[in-house]
Amino acid sequence: MKRLLLMVLAALILFGGVGGVEGAVQDGEFSVATFTPQGIVKGKPAVTVVFSQPAAAKESVGRPVAADKLPLTFSPRLRGEGKWTDEKTFVFTPSSALPQATLFRCTVSDALRDLQGRRLSGRQTFEFSTEALKLLSVRQSDFSNDRATLDLNFNLPVTPQRLRGFLTILNEQKGTVEYTVFGNAPASMVQVAFYPSDASKFTAVVAPGLTSDAGPLGTTTTGQFPV
Repeated sequence: MKRLLLMVLAALILFGGVGGVEGAVQDGEFSVATFTPQGIVKGKPAVTVVFSQPAAAKESVGRPVAADKLPLTFSPRLRGEGKWTDEKTFVFTPSSALPQATLFRCTVSDALRDLQGRRLSGRQTFEFSTEALKLLSVRQSDFSNDRATLDLNFNLPVTPQRLRGFLTILNEQKGTVEYTVFGNAPASMVQVAFYPSDASKFTAVVAPGLTSDAGPLGTTTTGQFPV
């Protein structure tokens, strides 16, 4: 009986009946085995795609691929050089640092075939991004003539007047407080000033959706900083 159970288990493993991933491609099919990078990146990271089957002839390995023959497309478009480093691995290296606060979608060409002429199976589109805009800190930098000045520090430049539509200053009673934004040019540190009432605590609240002049990916959460 024990021997029979072991034989059944071995058969299930052999034919993918145990631990199978829904939608996974079968052994022997042509698919993307690994894709890097994913998540948040910086600089000009190499985009590396490893396929499950050989897709490049030996004589083409190590040679730059013409731009109109690349097996990858990027949205937004990226300039750079691509080449097969072996028969299964394609590497694309951007020619310059990636734009900030930007989401990139990389799609493997549907026209790509392996050396046996098989079409690609499974997932073909992947994403990575540079870091989105973040509010790093809010601190009171000055208090004079009954006026409080706050420094809002971001990881990327922000247009001061754009901040006005996202920043709220609340008193202890959750009432809004009028404030003034200083400056016109995009900057990573934006100053605002308001006139606080006596013996009151305040909270600076920045709503999600604020974007930087550096790229379209904006703040994704509500930032709340007691001041």
